[in-house]
Amino acid sequence: MLLRLREFRELWLAPCNTVEAVRRQKLSRLLDHAAAHVPYYKRLMKPGQRLRLEDFPILTKDAIRQHFRELMTADLKKEHEAGGRRGYSWLEVKTGGTTGRPNTVIHDARFRDYGRAARLFAQQICGFSFGTPYVRLWGSMAEIQRLKQSRLNRLTRWLAREKIVNGFQITAEGMERCLDQMEKHRIRHLMAYVDCAIELARFARQRGRPAPKLDSIMACAGTVTENARAVIEGVFECKLHNLYGSRDCPAMACECKHGKIHVFANHVWIEVVDKNARPVSVGQTGRILVTLLENYSFPLIRYEIGDIGAPGTAGCACGSSFPVLEKIEGRTVEQLETSRGDFVSPLFVIHLLGVVHNPGWIRRFRFVQCSYKEFNLWLELSETVDRGRLAQMAEALRRDLEVVFGSGCQLNVRPVEAIAPAPSGKYVCVVNEMRT
Repeated sequence: MLLRLREFRELWLAPCNTVEAVRRQKLSRLLDHAAAHVPYYKRLMKPGQRLRLEDFPILTKDAIRQHFRELMTADLKKEHEAGGRRGYSWLEVKTGGTTGRPNTVIHDARFRDYGRAARLFAQQICGFSFGTPYVRLWGSMAEIQRLKQSRLNRLTRWLAREKIVNGFQITAEGMERCLDQMEKHRIRHLMAYVDCAIELARFARQRGRPAPKLDSIMACAGTVTENARAVIEGVFECKLHNLYGSRDCPAMACECKHGKIHVFANHVWIEVVDKNARPVSVGQTGRILVTLLENYSFPLIRYEIGDIGAPGTAGCACGSSFPVLEKIEGRTVEQLETSRGDFVSPLFVIHLLGVVHNPGWIRRFRFVQCSYKEFNLWLELSETVDRGRLAQMAEALRRDLEVVFGSGCQLNVRPVEAIAPAPSGKYVCVVNEMRT
């Protein structure tokens, strides 16, 4: 991983022609490999055909579900079908399904190293290299249920000088503790989910308590709106850096101190296209397609991640020649609430249904909060499921909801043939009817 990190650092300030040569060489090598060794792409490409990125089909999430095994190389497929993997060789990654449709991809060892290096490099861009103290306003069910951490995790976090505050359940006490820790330990950097960061800022402002003056904030897992940026930067008096990434495509781009979002050119290739799959002009909004340049065992080529954005003008005062995104307009999701007045990130529900309680037959879901302890869950299923299996999943989910919302939660599960999109045309999977 250290070699990958050095590659990011050396290429960051390299001349434009050097960056372009590296990314095109990596793209060409990946396309050649996919056409020769991955069944899904092999049958689409003609023998001897000159391979161009635009000749490859857009890879949708539906296509991944339908052709999951065809997207694997022979070696990966053999291991996957055997039900195990050799050490660090590959990892099955389940997305939380922001659109309500959980998805699964595979990251091989090479790409996992690049992903980790990309995040460490993003921290460097944001001003806190590895070993600089920071608070991570993050979370997972394992942390909510207080499962024991491995020694390796504890050692890594100790070396990184990272202090974790649960980001899936933002209680008043938790927000006070987060602010107190930053002040007590003189921590000047924060890594946080966007929605959690804005709630923390609003909490400090509403309570009238002085917020710690930070040097930088890395905002992840959400759309950084102008309003969110204004509130967060205003309260903490520092620069907010937008980190663009997801579970299936981690750490793809990061905002520098001059406000430009730089795509990590040696890690991913990003296209922005219109509804006809044609490249859009600088500043024009379109669909984001992602090609992971180093994931050879399970290539994601022209993967439609589900976000929209706009390309920007190359060149920046920071000196980097990495390509630029002018803006990223991802999906918006709503905060949920508890009777205590605490905020609960919608990512909590997305994580539960997309990862923790994903039995494999949920095609799409919509989770609706009707009151502090009553919830409706609309499920679009990929197969006929008997009542017993459905009730078992629902009960397990209800118990996890009670960890956050308190005892006595009522969960109404409603299987339907299809879940209609919102008026905007997007599928909204978490809705708080108490706020509408």
